Amino acid sequence: MPTSRGKVRRQASGFTLVELLVVIAIIGILVALLLPAVQQAREAARRAQCQSNLKQMGTALHNYHDAHDAFPPGTIYTSPSSTSSYGGWGIALLPYLDQEALFNQYNHDLSNDDNQNEPVLQRSLSVMRCPSDATTTGLVDPGADYNEVAPSSYKGVAGISSGGCGPFWDNPVTVDNGNSRPELRGLLHVVGVGNSTTESIRSVSDGTSKSFAIAEYHTTTNPNVKAFWGVSKRFYALGTAMPQTHLRALADNAECRVIDGSHCRCNRALGSLHLGGMHVLLCDGRVEFISSNIDSALYLALATIAGSEGPGMALP
Repeated sequence: MPTSRGKVRRQASGFTLVELLVVIAIIGILVALLLPAVQQAREAARRAQCQSNLKQMGTALHNYHDAHDAFPPGTIYTSPSSTSSYGGWGIALLPYLDQEALFNQYNHDLSNDDNQNEPVLQRSLSVMRCPSDATTTGLVDPGADYNEVAPSSYKGVAGISSGGCGPFWDNPVTVDNGNSRPELRGLLHVVGVGNSTTESIRSVSDGTSKSFAIAEYHTTTNPNVKAFWGVSKRFYALGTAMPQTHLRALADNAECRVIDGSHCRCNRALGSLHLGGMHVLLCDGRVEFISSNIDSALYLALATIAGSEGPGMALP
């Protein structure tokens, strides 16, 4: 007897619109949760590299000191009225940063801005660039008798500056509003002017663990005013600590603003693109992250090498 087979109906598999929207929403939530963590991990890696850069510079500084019984000059000038400089700390450290061939290309008998020295100044060095600072890529024209040169993320600390657009140094060495205040000097300042000479460990009377040597630098006031590792003209190579009496309150990554409207101090002020502070190399070779909430008096004291702040001073 013949039998009849029933037909089996197959249901189409797949997402309904509601299910699809739920999945998309879940993915969006996961991305929102994970993205900050990824960004934090990347910034942590960038901060670690920045710290490593300064650590290498610290080793180079002390190797230079061992060879010369002194730290390198911040910049070299022949007189206060001179418009030409003759190298500085960035050039001096090249042999100690595995860049001896580049150092040998530099003609020390010519001024820093001479065209013959331009190829050296155009060399981009990874050790001189903080990964968080995208403005250090490519070449930049700083003006002041230079063509395009390689920017940097770091400056030598010259001391305290409370002056406006006046001289960056005095006799013997200072950056304090035209007054002779050598106790306000930092480790890397202008030499060759008056009685100014390079510093040694012996001259860091505040203690090598309590004095800045090299610090991060960033400003948005003028895109052409950056740090340049090979350029030795004053505020392109050197930075200073600024009293709060001359600076308005700054948020992280904010533009430097001064009370009197002058941007000159901003050209010299230290800073970084790291959230919450900046890395600083101390004279003993250690690298510390200095909080943006550091006490102003302590910050200024750390920028000098002979300010008699006392051994009890502690980093934040």
